[in-house]
Amino acid sequence: MKSSNVMMGLAFLVVAAISFTAVYFLLQKDEGGTSAKPIPVQPGAPAKGTSRATPKPVRPPRSGTRAPAKPRPPAEITGIVVDGEGKPVAGAKVSLLPPPKPVAPPPATNPDEVRKVGLVVELSVEDLESPRPLRSWADLPAPDPSRFAAEALTSADADAEGRFKFVHSPMYGPGPYRLVARSETLGSASRGGVAMGQKDVELVIASAGVVNGTIRAPNTGNGVKGAKIAFTSGDREWMTTSGEGGAFRIDDMPPGRYEVRAGSAEHPPLLGKRVEVRRGEPVEIAFPRGTTLRVKAVVDDGESVRRKPEDLPGVAGAEIVVLNEDTFAYVIGKTNDSGFAEFAGLPDGHWLINGRAEGLVVLSEESEILRPDALQHDSVLTFEKAVLTPLVVVDTGGTPVAGVEFFAGNPDTQYDVVHSEKLPGATDSEGRYSFAFEFMGRREKIYGFKKGYAVVIAAPDDYEEGKEERVTALPGGGVQGAVRTPDGKPIPGAIVTITTVVPKPQPGARPTFDPMEELEVRIVADADGRYRFPYLPAGWTVTVDAESQDGFFSDDAPDVAIEEGKTKDADLTVDLTPKVKVKPGGAMPVPPKAPAPGDGGKK
Repeated sequence: MKSSNVMMGLAFLVVAAISFTAVYFLLQKDEGGTSAKPIPVQPGAPAKGTSRATPKPVRPPRSGTRAPAKPRPPAEITGIVVDGEGKPVAGAKVSLLPPPKPVAPPPATNPDEVRKVGLVVELSVEDLESPRPLRSWADLPAPDPSRFAAEALTSADADAEGRFKFVHSPMYGPGPYRLVARSETLGSASRGGVAMGQKDVELVIASAGVVNGTIRAPNTGNGVKGAKIAFTSGDREWMTTSGEGGAFRIDDMPPGRYEVRAGSAEHPPLLGKRVEVRRGEPVEIAFPRGTTLRVKAVVDDGESVRRKPEDLPGVAGAEIVVLNEDTFAYVIGKTNDSGFAEFAGLPDGHWLINGRAEGLVVLSEESEILRPDALQHDSVLTFEKAVLTPLVVVDTGGTPVAGVEFFAGNPDTQYDVVHSEKLPGATDSEGRYSFAFEFMGRREKIYGFKKGYAVVIAAPDDYEEGKEERVTALPGGGVQGAVRTPDGKPIPGAIVTITTVVPKPQPGARPTFDPMEELEVRIVADADGRYRFPYLPAGWTVTVDAESQDGFFSDDAPDVAIEEGKTKDADLTVDLTPKVKVKPGGAMPVPPKAPAPGDGGKK
């Protein structure tokens, strides 16, 4: 063998050994070390390979490098149950419950404004009717025991020393929670606003008594007459109105820790304050001084990494909605020529900020904490230029379909006859329509309607690309029926959900729907309990079910085969509990509807 070949072989072995060693240590670091750099993923972004747009890369922090996160110990809630003398109550059953349903003032006088808030701020479908203007919180609602009706998430018995513990479960979330302790011999105690990780929570089971106190103005300290005050524990609420000098009195209320709300026409409302009520000691409450929230709407020009957000160009005429996360109290305003909107007299707490502006879309909703000692708080809401996506709607023969009206989705991106937003315009004579889609939320996809056709869904692969989208309107059929109790009484306002698994498209055809998703629409029964939806694809099978306004579901969910040009019948029965009375003719209120597509769902 030639010496040169030997040398080449040795060199190859050395290179292979070095490469193997390098790869080995890189793999070791990836598995257990910190040198491997994770790929940043935008929260809520889909997995690679889905049909949604590629998310924008997450911007790095402006200063410093974040240290590796240390392992966190398991979160838990610990506490003790005692009697009125401070002695442990052994064997008391302690339950962990979700927070009570949000309290709301009397119904808003402007439901269109409440609807506008739900279109701007990101709320769940269940919370869309909850927002109330901040000014309405001068008049607190009467106590509602149903707010506290909920099943316990978990329970534990206090030990011999009265102590208890709940270990965090991912299915529960961070809270806040309610704790309710019950003893067969002594009675019960409760406490709200308990966060996961809170230690030594004390629940005092004591007999009720008389509570006296005073509510005062924030600056002068003078008593406020005529203020409405509500004390809330974990499972009950007490309410009173202050008299001369701001003095108030509540009978039959045990000592403990409470959340207090208060309203007065002259002061910013007290939306929530924790107070300790001790036997024989007066309770002192003050209205908040209020903070001026100053929001600047800016346009992201692609230089945000190198420029401070507050230095970006301002957006004039943007409509800004600011909403309290706990109570759903809101204020609405518009930005001035410099892009600023000011909201004076906001109580402390957690607030969401979002907005809309012509030709722009919001990058992300902002969340701010207003503190009681802050006179002013500044926030920046960032927009980017909207990109119009051209749509072309054609029938199965490729002929353009004119007059298709479009609606945005609800917060779950479903078409919802109550909560979907009617979009301006319709397809022209060439079947064309343009829309500025957004990455997530209500405007992630839109729904098109025309009589005689099935609903079409448009959702571009990339909402920033502006590439033309071609969708096919299939021949339509429908389903209709009545929602009634077992004895035949109509259930007005029942929510009817129509669902189908989208079939695979024909080879070479542009899918009318995303084949990875279900088609699901939500409509509402009228005052006679009847519903109708004539925009379903012929040849498909749909499942229909219903839910009453009180949360009771239909006993059956029939499958209906849709035929072209025909509306099939599918009646539904909802068995209501005896405590819910439904009078003939419809005593339950029917929610206000969004503009309905096409023929409005009429028979």
